[in-house]
Amino acid sequence: MNSRSGFESAGAGAHAVSRQQLLERLDQLLEPERFKDYGPNGLQVEGRSPVRKIVSGVTASLALIEAAVARGADALFVHHGLFWRGQDGRVTGWMRRRLALLLAQGRELVVVVGTKRGLAMAH
Repeated sequence: MNSRSGFESAGAGAHAVSRQQLLERLDQLLEPERFKDYGPNGLQVEGRSPVRKIVSGVTASLALIEAAVARGADALFVHHGLFWRGQDGRVTGWMRRRLALLLAQGRELVVVVGTKRGLAMAH
C-alpha cells in the first residue's frame, strides 16, 4: 500500500476498492469542499464498481477516455472534467462522443476531478 495515497498499487494481484471507498479516500486527500471551482469537483460520471485500475490525466479528452478504455480502466481521475458552470447543458458534439464512450457497453468509468490546489497539497 502506498503510504501517501492509501491505495494499493495496480501491479499483479492488485486489490479492488469500491467506488464509495475510492471517492471517500479522494475526498480525504483532496478536500474538494475547501475550494470553489468552475465545475463540480468529485464524481461527475458514475461508473463501475469495484475499481481495480485507474487512469489519470489532466483533461477528460476523447483521447484520454479512449486510452483509459484501451487499458481496461475502471476509473478516470482528471483535473479538468466534463462539466463546467455556465456551459451549454445539451449533450451534443464532443460532449456526446465523450459521454457515449464513458457509458458504452459496461465500459463505464468514474470521472473524478481534483482542484489544482488540492492536487498540489496531496503531493
